[in-house]
Amino acid sequence: MADATQVEFPLSLFPDRLQPVIAPGASAERKLLIARAAVPLPPDILVAAMAFLLDDPNQAVRNTARKSMAELPAATLAGAVSSARTAPGVLDRLARVLHGQTDLLNRIVLNRSVADATLLHVARHGDGAVLDVIGSNQERIARCPDLVPALYYNRNTRMSTISRVLEFAVRENLPIQHMPGYREIVASVLGDARLTRPSAAPQGPAVQAPPPSAEPAQPESGEPEPMAQEPAPSLTEKAFQEWGEFGDAAAELADEDPELLNELLGASESGGFAGESTSPGLEEDNDDAFFALLSSAMTEEGGDGDGRESPPVADKIKDMGVPERVRLALMGNAACRSILVKDPNKLVSAAVLRNPGLNDKEIIAYASNKAVSGDVIRIISNSREWLRNYQVKIGLVTNPKTPVHVTLSLLKFILPKHLKDISRSRDVSPTVARAAKRLLDEKKSGAEG
Repeated sequence: MADATQVEFPLSLFPDRLQPVIAPGASAERKLLIARAAVPLPPDILVAAMAFLLDDPNQAVRNTARKSMAELPAATLAGAVSSARTAPGVLDRLARVLHGQTDLLNRIVLNRSVADATLLHVARHGDGAVLDVIGSNQERIARCPDLVPALYYNRNTRMSTISRVLEFAVRENLPIQHMPGYREIVASVLGDARLTRPSAAPQGPAVQAPPPSAEPAQPESGEPEPMAQEPAPSLTEKAFQEWGEFGDAAAELADEDPELLNELLGASESGGFAGESTSPGLEEDNDDAFFALLSSAMTEEGGDGDGRESPPVADKIKDMGVPERVRLALMGNAACRSILVKDPNKLVSAAVLRNPGLNDKEIIAYASNKAVSGDVIRIISNSREWLRNYQVKIGLVTNPKTPVHVTLSLLKFILPKHLKDISRSRDVSPTVARAAKRLLDEKKSGAEG
């Protein structure tokens, strides 16, 4: 995730007599005197000047200012970061160098002058209690909703803090839907019911209701006018409405096996997120164990996604609650993804497919893996990007968990040598095998003609 841009820190904030001394083009020797705190200046101006020199083009000046900053008396720094008069640029530079100094970082994030960009930096890279302080600042979160994903994707943020922040963000309808895995995140922490908010009724022109005693208007003949009934849609029309771009397969299936087509229609309604009630809540905090596993899983060195699992990791994951598993699925490495993609909870397995580290090799493996859930297969089959890969198409077509209408639609992209294997395979349904045989015969006839 890209870091926030540094806050503007103009030279004009300093007294006129000091500006020529610390300007980027000034003498390095004179700037080093300021960087070493060798010039008598009021504490607030000295701290601000040293913070300004942290951006100096001269590396020696930058390094000296950073070293001297760490050696300043704690009371001097505390006074500077607590003052409402301290410029946002000063607070921003200090927040980026005072790593591990919890008290000072807490003072910075509590300072009303601190910029949103500074809070975003700390939310993404901080640890410990300072993240709880940011998560408790609802006024800032409402003003800067990007703090929500920043805290969530910081592996050091406690799940209890994340739960509180998400609860507030959803309640206030903050624009965080762009978060990767938003649906899985919110449903795992707060439950499915919190994913939808009641929308206001559409405001149309005011219609005056008839008085309560008024009789309904009747036609002149005195008999009620019969209600027009729309003709029931055909099976093919229903398939187009439900399956979208895969509706092309419906016409063929309607002729070949209308009973199967009728059975397939509506199957997606019981297989989606609405079919499972979550609201798991949060287990009692076990953050230390979770952080240890998450830290080790934030690099791609833990496996290559070929399905081989590390028993100790699998055992640790098994003991986690749903919110922790969703978070690990979104942030973990290939070894964790290979375990979590087969998780029985669809929120967890779906979150794996939102992980930014996911690669084509893994998607090919998931598409053909009979151990993954039908929800994972549906998500893969609905991705235009992943379907561009021929091996993904092969995996989906040969996986019995792929919906039949998807398989039939993908068959037309399969090469004859693979169609021949599919037509003889016992791992696919008879309908798919017959369709593959028919396509193969058509292609042979076309080639001979």
